[in-house]
Amino acid sequence: MSWQYPDLVWVADLSDGSVFAPSDKCPDSTEAWYLLKRHCALHQVKIIHLKLKFRTHKIPLPFDDKDGYYFTKAASAFMGQEANHTSEQFGFGYLEDDMVHMVFYQVPELIRIRDDVRPISKCVPEKLIIYDNTTNIKAAV
Repeated sequence: MSWQYPDLVWVADLSDGSVFAPSDKCPDSTEAWYLLKRHCALHQVKIIHLKLKFRTHKIPLPFDDKDGYYFTKAASAFMGQEANHTSEQFGFGYLEDDMVHMVFYQVPELIRIRDDVRPISKCVPEKLIIYDNTTNIKAAV
């Protein structure tokens, strides 16, 4: 799936006061998420807040300082639509009681289009960032 919005990024505020986001070195949001997971593990920091940004438009995600986070990309279309009429989405989730509560945004408009709750077992383990009580990242589920 090709993503055509280079100015569209997620931004993570971390517990040490730093900010982490996709960059020119790693512009792909999914690959940058994997780098964020590694950065949190190496530096023993936690995501405190996430936001979405497209050019100058920023929106905060509706959850802060959780024990775990999840990110995914998605696309959808109605039957019979042409390929150029698909709706591209970013999905963000937070972990609570072994369930991942998801919020999906249509991009690049940054419009919240749906919410979902799924068991942690239905999530791609590499995309999960889960913390223990000391901000260490737990092993993948």
